Amino acid sequence: MASPAGAAGCGDDLRAAARIAIEQGGASLAFAPRPAPIAIGRHFSVDVVVCAVDGATRQPLVRVDADMPAHRHGMNYRATIRALGGDRYAATG
Repeated sequence: MASPAGAAGCGDDLRAAARIAIEQGGASLAFAPRPAPIAIGRHFSVDVVVCAVDGATRQPLVRVDADMPAHRHGMNYRATIRALGGDRYAATG
């Protein structure tokens, strides 16, 4: 895992205006969509960084889904997640 950091410091190099960070279950995760903001009806990508918290050492399981509240369902496409190394991932599709 990447060096320990709380949600506040995880993925600091992601696009600041679009970066969202969360902390749960021994890990901190930050992500940012590309492009930002996400355009309605357009495909987008998500850059993800997973950081260890409190000495956690387990390998992260990264999955991506989106919700379309106006349609009352999730995505019609299955995202492809690519490991980029250093606990960085790119989700497309």
